[in-house]
Amino acid sequence: MVGLVLVSHSRALAEAAAELARKVSAEEGLPITAAGGTGEGREELGTDATDIMEAIERVYSDDGVLILMDMGSAVLSSQMALDLLGDRAEKVKLCSAPFVEGAIGAAVQLSIGSPLGEIIEECLQALLAKREQIGDVKD
Repeated sequence: MVGLVLVSHSRALAEAAAELARKVSAEEGLPITAAGGTGEGREELGTDATDIMEAIERVYSDDGVLILMDMGSAVLSSQMALDLLGDRAEKVKLCSAPFVEGAIGAAVQLSIGSPLGEIIEECLQALLAKREQIGDVKD
């Protein structure tokens, strides 16, 4: 099964997004984990490539791992984490999908056993329903 890593500058935000994704999917034991924060107890804002690498290792499988990041240095730290993984990094993909909507879409896809490519596609479409409902999609 594909693993999901949620990376935020706020560990509390990453853990909350992971909890929400698990609850929405209604599937027990999904390989979803959070990374983020720095300092003692990960309470300070920031990201750490080693923390992200450890999160990847917690959910790693040969089916792959998807990483969703909130912004900025979370992307850079995630890229650095891939460098730390060595050969296993080829099974890990970063995705530019929106953090919360993407996490929920990914969790639903995980729960039905979708492959990594399909999960990424679902995540990248995560904002369409909201955009259509609000009407801010430009023709």
